[in-house]
This record gives sequence, C-alpha cells and structure tokens, in this order.
Amino acid sequence: MLHPHVPEDLKHFGKHLFATFLGLIMALGLEQWREHRQELRLSEESLHRIEAELRRNRDDTAQRLVRLETEIPVTKAYYEDLERAVAERRAGRKAPLPVRLKTQNPDFGFTWSAWEGARATGGLRHIDPTRLQRMSEVYADMQRFIPIQDQLMLNPAFADLLTFAPLEPESLRPQELDRLLNGFRFNQTWNQSRIRIGREMLKELDEALKP
Repeated sequence: MLHPHVPEDLKHFGKHLFATFLGLIMALGLEQWREHRQELRLSEESLHRIEAELRRNRDDTAQRLVRLETEIPVTKAYYEDLERAVAERRAGRKAPLPVRLKTQNPDFGFTWSAWEGARATGGLRHIDPTRLQRMSEVYADMQRFIPIQDQLMLNPAFADLLTFAPLEPESLRPQELDRLLNGFRFNQTWNQSRIRIGREMLKELDEALKP
C-alpha cells in the first residue's frame, strides 16, 4: 500500500502560512483591544468634562434662581408703588414717584461645549445608556430655552423696560411712565415663568449628575 508523502517544502510553507495567519489574527485582536481601550478612555474623559460642565450649569442656575426669587417681591412692591403714584397723577393729584429700582434681573446662561465635543468625537459611545438619556434630555432643554429667552428680550415691552428703568421716574413723561409700567408687568410675568423653568432645570441637572 502506498503512503502519500508530503514534501518537506510544502510542510514548511504550511507552517509558515499558519504562523503568518496566527500572527495576523493576534495583531488584529491586539489592535481591536487597543481601539476599545482608547474608546473607553475617550468616553471616560468626555464624561468627566460633561460632569464638570453640568455642575457649572447647575451652580450658575442655582445662583441666578436665588437672585430672581429674591427680586420678585421687591420688584412687585416697586411696581405697585409706581402704578399707584401714576394713577394719582392721572387723577390730578400730586404724588411722589418711588426712587428708581436697582435690581440685577439675571438671565439664565447655559454652556454645552463639552457635550457637543463628546458627540462629535464619539465620546458618548460607552456611557451608560440610562444616564446618557438623562444628560441628553437636560442638554436638549437648555438648548431649547436659550433661543426663547433671547427672543423674548426683543419684545417691545421688555425693550421699554431696558430703556426707561435705568432713568429716574421723575424725569419721564406720562406716556413713558405708562410704557415703563407695561415693561414691569411683562417682566414680572416672564420672571415667574423663568423661576418655574429654573427650578425644573435644577431637577434635571441633579438627575443628570447622578451616577
């Protein structure tokens, strides 16, 4: 009976081919491992930057919210005094106007550069999906709110408030006082809405910062 004999050259070639194939598989696996480690490191760094950004937004919002809540009763009392004095003057009675009100009336300001940077570089890929959803929701709300706030600043009543509130009321003509009162009315309504939005935003930011 004949026994097939594999030439030594073919054996050597087969071993070399197998070794090459095995080396390629190992190299490919090592490269994938390195890429995975790099992605994990990128996600971890992105998460740290996002957390820091969320904390800054949270602290800044809390500070502005406190100032708004503090100014609401002061502004309301001033508006009522001014309205009463203007009504007295319309009736022909001499009534002193209250001294010009000095408030900060701060707007909310949010930043999202760390979030957008992570989205652009794929740094969100390995973040826990549940937490990623919470962060996505709060960033979406922040980005929706800023254009609304900016647009409302263009309202004529708000423009009147910016124009006449820095001036002493005694220097204003009757029609200018009316426009100032209208500006205060608009601002009081808007501030109540901003306080509600600010409180809701704080809750969302706290949720997004939870592990």
